[in-house]
Amino acid sequence: MQQLVYINTIQMDDIIRDSNGKKITTGDRVNFYCKNDSIMREGLITKMAGGSFGIKCDRYVMLYKYKEVDKHMISKID
Repeated sequence: MQQLVYINTIQMDDIIRDSNGKKITTGDRVNFYCKNDSIMREGLITKMAGGSFGIKCDRYVMLYKYKEVDKHMISKID
């Protein structure tokens, strides 16, 4: 008889690289080109999962795909 064992796992946040090659993940502060109003803004990376992530700035919470990092010039603030 075969037994199946299910283990609860906590999915770690995905890690991607910004336009400058630095790793960014949830909670990092970034500069980015806002696709809503075409202005460079400062924001906070929100939940990263499933190939997309949010950036929360003073006016918006925008959704970006991982492959849009270079297009929107997302770069980590040290």
